[in-house]
Amino acid sequence: MKQSIHQLVALPLAMASALLLGACAHQSDAVPAGPNKSAVHAAWPTQQCSFSTQVDDWPSITAGLAAAAVAPQFSVVRLQAEGVKSAPDIMARVLDLGQVQVRSAQANASISRVGIPNRLPEAWSRSSGDAAKDEAQRISNRLNGSGYFGDKVDLRFRFPAWEYAFALTDTSDADCARRSLVFFNAAGQLIHTVTLANTSHEADFDALVQDFRHADQSVPAKLEPVQALDAQAASVPDAQVDLKAYHEAWNAIDDVHQFNRVLRDFKLKREQSVRLGPTDKARALAPAAVEELLRSAVKEAIPIMVFVSNGAVIQVHGDTIHNVRAVGDWLIVDDPDSYITINRAAVHSAWAIERAGVYSVDVFDGQAQLIASFFGVRSKDNPEPAPWINLVKRLPAQ
Repeated sequence: MKQSIHQLVALPLAMASALLLGACAHQSDAVPAGPNKSAVHAAWPTQQCSFSTQVDDWPSITAGLAAAAVAPQFSVVRLQAEGVKSAPDIMARVLDLGQVQVRSAQANASISRVGIPNRLPEAWSRSSGDAAKDEAQRISNRLNGSGYFGDKVDLRFRFPAWEYAFALTDTSDADCARRSLVFFNAAGQLIHTVTLANTSHEADFDALVQDFRHADQSVPAKLEPVQALDAQAASVPDAQVDLKAYHEAWNAIDDVHQFNRVLRDFKLKREQSVRLGPTDKARALAPAAVEELLRSAVKEAIPIMVFVSNGAVIQVHGDTIHNVRAVGDWLIVDDPDSYITINRAAVHSAWAIERAGVYSVDVFDGQAQLIASFFGVRSKDNPEPAPWINLVKRLPAQ
């Protein structure tokens, strides 16, 4: 489906509907979007869902909005989103839907998982007796979607970028209706998808759609360009970086989360920060190291954390992985309840990094944009697993 949004919306409604329903039956061979069949069947244990999950691009969704009158089996409803105005409240309502499939994507990577999202601890909503503190906590809870920390559905939100939202209902498979929420940024780029993965909460999903239905059901008239993820950060040229002071600051941190402060202090972008890092803390890897990392994690049963960000949401996979395959340019982690894609052809540089005793791997594209980050799964009892450290240390150098 390579037509532009304008071409699709201009099609006769019946033709646009046919294109959309055809998209439900055929996955793209170029970019496997997941989840695999076993993941779909895990979501609907007693059903054989034949529809494809890859009907979440802007042309398909907006053409479906235009074609809704003649394609009742494939309906699209525009929802309120507008950044922090409504998107956090939609995601808070998703917590009432039980098991869902969540997928976050950028151009060169995606993560899809099936699970039941966690809610924030009740203690986070209790009154402290300080009205100002309680209001700040309420705002923070809302901007966290009131949950989504840890376990299989692990998300970090940046709701200002959530410009458009749509609800998709596909009943073309009589045995297995699909209900999804699809979110885009101001440029019409897909950022996040939530698909109902059970049959017990269909009424709750439908109520959510009605409660957040946008008054304007026309296709948004104008898309706006969006800066690359790292383009918004203030930075300085390499030659102006005080490397001695920067390396001292790197070595002084005692918690990996303090590194963001170091980046701000020295006005460094992510790729720049590792490229200019201490040579004993940041080691350039061969692009093939990404595949070796994934296959070694499978072979040795090493739990890994995979972070994928698109400027609107960070999705985290923290678990063992079991099946890795290569399909064209793509590396695919294809497990029963998770599906990860990495475009290995887009990998321009990769780095093995050690910060405050924590080992990780960052992967960048040719525009120095982060594709994905990899960490070991840590716990209080095992803050930095030795098998993960050994894996990172033996990855092939550039």
